[in-house]
Amino acid sequence: MQAMQTSAAGKAEQQAANARATALNYQAAQARQAAGQERAAGQRNAMEQRRQARLVSSRALARAAASGGGTGGTVETILGDIGAEGEFRALNELFIGEERARGREMQADARTFEAGDERRAGAIARGAANRKAGMGLLSSGVSMYEKYGGKDNNVSKDNIYRKKRT
Repeated sequence: MQAMQTSAAGKAEQQAANARATALNYQAAQARQAAGQERAAGQRNAMEQRRQARLVSSRALARAAASGGGTGGTVETILGDIGAEGEFRALNELFIGEERARGREMQADARTFEAGDERRAGAIARGAANRKAGMGLLSSGVSMYEKYGGKDNNVSKDNIYRKKRT
């Protein structure tokens, strides 16, 4: 009876570990989805930075033309600087989005690793419980043999071993 309880407890532990692993795998999937969203946000932010740079360039060109300054070297230099700054900001937004995405992917990898550990721990617990149950049955069998077995009723674990060797 106790062997069955021990074995059932091991099975329950394995099922609990599998449930924890399933939850960890779900968290990993969520983190991977969040990584994609972080990348997309970085891309949207980069597009916005480029749009802002175009607007600033357009406004600067319009002001230069309205002031009668034309499109000489100074205006071209200013417009080039505005474009370079806009591109720098856009690339910076892409970098930020990528770094956030990598952080989420690392979280996902960690959760996946933890899920594997949970499953292995559950399998080990079940195996240990089954071995313990088997040892309990074996011990009960030896006790029964010591109590009721043998012709001389002088049976012990040591005597069984000695009889087998001789």
